[in-house]
Amino acid sequence: MTLMFLAKLLAFLLLTQAAPPIEKFILKNFQKTLVLISKNFDNDKLTSILHLHCPKLIVQPKNTPNLELFNNYLIIEQNATTLSSSINMLKHKINKRGYFLVMFLQDAREDETKSAFETLWRSYIHNIVIYINWSSLVTWYPYKFKNRCGTIINPVRVQSSNPYKNKIPKVLNGCSFNVTWDELPLALKNPFNKSDPGFSIRVLDTVGEAIKANVIYLEQNVKSSAGLNNMDAAWKNELLQRSIDLTFLTSGIFGPVGPEFELSVSYFQTYIFFVLPPRRKITSSTNTLVVFSTEIWSLIITTVVLMTILWKVLTRRSFKWCFFQILKLMLQVPIQRIPSSTLMRIVFVFFFIYAANLNWIYVSELSSILSKPSYEPKISTVEELALSGKKLRFLDIWDKYFQDNKFQKTILDKKIHIPHTQISFNDELNSFVSTLDHGMINSNIRINFFKNSEKLHVVGEDKIITLHWYFLVRKGFPFLEKINHVLLKITESGLMSKWLYESQITATKITIPDYEDVEGFLDIDRIFCVFVLLGVGLSVSMVVFIFERTCKK
Repeated sequence: MTLMFLAKLLAFLLLTQAAPPIEKFILKNFQKTLVLISKNFDNDKLTSILHLHCPKLIVQPKNTPNLELFNNYLIIEQNATTLSSSINMLKHKINKRGYFLVMFLQDAREDETKSAFETLWRSYIHNIVIYINWSSLVTWYPYKFKNRCGTIINPVRVQSSNPYKNKIPKVLNGCSFNVTWDELPLALKNPFNKSDPGFSIRVLDTVGEAIKANVIYLEQNVKSSAGLNNMDAAWKNELLQRSIDLTFLTSGIFGPVGPEFELSVSYFQTYIFFVLPPRRKITSSTNTLVVFSTEIWSLIITTVVLMTILWKVLTRRSFKWCFFQILKLMLQVPIQRIPSSTLMRIVFVFFFIYAANLNWIYVSELSSILSKPSYEPKISTVEELALSGKKLRFLDIWDKYFQDNKFQKTILDKKIHIPHTQISFNDELNSFVSTLDHGMINSNIRINFFKNSEKLHVVGEDKIITLHWYFLVRKGFPFLEKINHVLLKITESGLMSKWLYESQITATKITIPDYEDVEGFLDIDRIFCVFVLLGVGLSVSMVVFIFERTCKK
């Protein structure tokens, strides 16, 4: 193994010493697969480069596949103008944080070299070395003090062994990046109000302090930048054309956000669910028929049948006679004759105690129902909500989260249309509280906008979605890795809880009004069903009496 390693090392040194400067540079810095990109590979000067002893992938800009998995790129173009054209085709298909070597087939003046650096800088490509005039390698360090955060281009000859090292500094020393924002309750209030800007603003300010960056919040912002995957074409174009570096995004799914953008790690998450008005108190006159559950009534009927069979075995009387005897005991009607045998008396006593206790329980439950109001049934799942008669009111952006739900149509049929002029969260809250006739979509942090949120009826067992909070940056943003590092420290430190609390205590809270109390006394409405049952019983008794008298004649 040692001899093999030494042989490879010797071969590498020989190649390095014998090769021209450009080949030496490639052999030294690009050990892994090298992606060669050019509109034309027919130039004779490229013959030696194309036969370098390193893995290569040869592509043309207009037919370039997705090359994001690679780290080493060699771009060969005629001049700075054709380079700009190629970069426009490549910029969303390559790993912009990789190492780039650019070659011009034509001799390049100083202003053309600066133009090439500027073209790559605008596309967030920073790790660049340019081989000019087939004689020298030049690079540019945009974050050095004399280059004023990339506003002044001063190309220098490559002298270090690794010119790609420290292109992106650990801290920015006051260099800035532009941030657009859109007002969002609790999270994004006002970045210019340092006492209460919102918890997302505090997160970004802390990130800026950690990497010593000047975070510039724009005053003319892209609307809906904090929306739920609201990645429409107009919004994308404005972010790109205005060179906006960062914005805020909340999304239910971590995934691609288009070839032009990237996401940071998630720094916060919220749970979205339905909230209904407080359950109303209702009178219980219709519930007198269901004092016992179906299971209890089934058990009672089973007991009567078994006791009838046992009584028949003990007395050897007819089944009809035994059934009515047991029925009399159940209804606590006196029977004609007490059993004479000891066994029958024991059975009689135990069953009488059972029937008496059952009657007492029924009477107490019935009186409780008649005198004490109950509440509307509790709704715990989206399925129960879909089957209920509750109306719902929410914005159209939530519709897509019901696409895979089997109750999608039912839920959307219950939806109350919201006018486009009334889409703010405060409008939603005020409409909800003023009418209390529909449900709304809320979250575990926004529910704190209610002063007495414990009164709400939360459909808590089924969450609509879990929303994650990210920073959205343009693809290739050089400080994304550093931002992610700081975000992980923030989430681990517990600062989010502190900032969330500070955002909540200053928020204006709405009180949920009480419904009109339902008094707890007996009236004709609540015992109406009892009179109905009494009337039915008396009517049946009269019919039986008339039938018996008629049959006797």
